[in-house]
Amino acid sequence: MTAHLSPTHHAEAKNAAYRAEHAEPQHGAEVGAPVFDPNGPSLLVQADNLEYLKTLPDASFTVIYIDPPFNTGKPQTRRSYSNKIVNEGGDRTGFKGKSYSSVLQTIASYSDSFEDYWAFLEPRIRQAHRLLTEDGTLYLHLDWREVHYAKIMCDMIFGRESFLNELIWAYDYGAKSTRRWPTKHDNILVYVKNPRSYYFNTAEVDREPYMAPALVTEEKAARGKLPTDVWWHTIVSPTGKEKTGYPTQKPIGLLRRMIAASSRPGDWVLDFFAGSGTTGAAAAALGRRFLCVDQNPSAIETMAHRLNVDAVSFEAYRGVPRGASVLFTPHRSIGVRGGTSRDALMAASRKALMEQRTKLRQQVQPVPEASCLFVRHESTDAVEKQMRIRARDTLRRERKRQELAKKRAEAKASDTKASD
Repeated sequence: MTAHLSPTHHAEAKNAAYRAEHAEPQHGAEVGAPVFDPNGPSLLVQADNLEYLKTLPDASFTVIYIDPPFNTGKPQTRRSYSNKIVNEGGDRTGFKGKSYSSVLQTIASYSDSFEDYWAFLEPRIRQAHRLLTEDGTLYLHLDWREVHYAKIMCDMIFGRESFLNELIWAYDYGAKSTRRWPTKHDNILVYVKNPRSYYFNTAEVDREPYMAPALVTEEKAARGKLPTDVWWHTIVSPTGKEKTGYPTQKPIGLLRRMIAASSRPGDWVLDFFAGSGTTGAAAAALGRRFLCVDQNPSAIETMAHRLNVDAVSFEAYRGVPRGASVLFTPHRSIGVRGGTSRDALMAASRKALMEQRTKLRQQVQPVPEASCLFVRHESTDAVEKQMRIRARDTLRRERKRQELAKKRAEAKASDTKASD
């Protein structure tokens, strides 16, 4: 009699077999080196994404989707490039033969913050270009604040001829301004590695109902129409099963459409700002393998549950660094009732963090088709050091705020007593 395994148990069995088969490092590989095998299982990686991307082999991914943050959460420093003239056809040539450096300085003059954002995003886009297969596609998800500048940057890295589309994701949710036209869309830039040989299969794309079905044949109306470059799709429902509670989570329907159109079953999909793991969830449901990278412990915990991470490999995960849990709890609730000592503040922070983890486990729905191994890259050590420094500064600010509040309360009480 044949035993039938659940998708999760089947995935664990496959991962256990893979670990046993690859227990010894390959010839020339470093012990503890990041695991990436084009023929291996999907991966969840905790790392500084730029440092980790540098370790991956060229032309490994058919689809790369990234939804980068607009505020990196790190102290930004001014950074400029020297004026260096390059010959036409060089790898850093911009419009009309102008060098990349000259174009960057012109764009940066609009805003210092953009110069910082450019310095943050540009090397990561270069890595994405290197990692795409010849028939691969990049989907870069931004909003109206930065998309125009990012378009110029991608034109320089990929070449203008590699620009395929600008997709508009339109939705109707949230507050509406009365002082301007409400902003209700995101921009997704689509670039291909090779404009002459990229993969795109409309037969696999979900179809939409015609807005005027009476104007087409019954057969067409029943089949639906292919989506255009404007996608009307609701956001993730605050009360739906898809909701993970992770901020900026994107609906799985968007990712399914991109991955289905631009990849084949078995292809690799990469997301190095993975967040809630929607890319991995969509890829797994479509029979693709995925590599999800993030450095945020909250993101790692969300994805580990959602993507059915292998329990043995996940033992390498260390959780929120000691002393840094304050960064992942509501700022105003820290230590309010526990005094202003460092120990009291940290105790309140850890308690709030445990409550968040419990809520996460109850709220996040695992994707039945998904499974992955976990890798903790060595670059995470530097990330955690910065987190501890930020947490220390946050604690100092919180203690100072509470001390000032206490002094104001005492002064008010003194004034009230004097007036009596």
